[in-house]
Amino acid sequence: MEDDEVRKIASLCRLALSDREVERLKPALSDIISLVARLDDEDTAGVEPAAHPLDMVQSTRPDKVTEHDQRERLQASAAAVAKGFYLVPKVIE
Repeated sequence: MEDDEVRKIASLCRLALSDREVERLKPALSDIISLVARLDDEDTAGVEPAAHPLDMVQSTRPDKVTEHDQRERLQASAAAVAKGFYLVPKVIE
């Protein structure tokens, strides 16, 4: 990997690197790029996408109301409220 490639990657990450940091990061970035290239060469045809590496079932719960509407109580101390919404001062001109 060349210095200009390291600097380009750093620029994309919004990082400013010194010459010493560029030299120090070159081997690590080369290893990462080599790993991605190896993964890219693997045949993944027929491999189903997975959201999790373990075969798990998402637990669910009944859709029941567990809290009651407290809007009026919570908004009682607000400086300004209209139609159930908090009103705030305009901050963008």
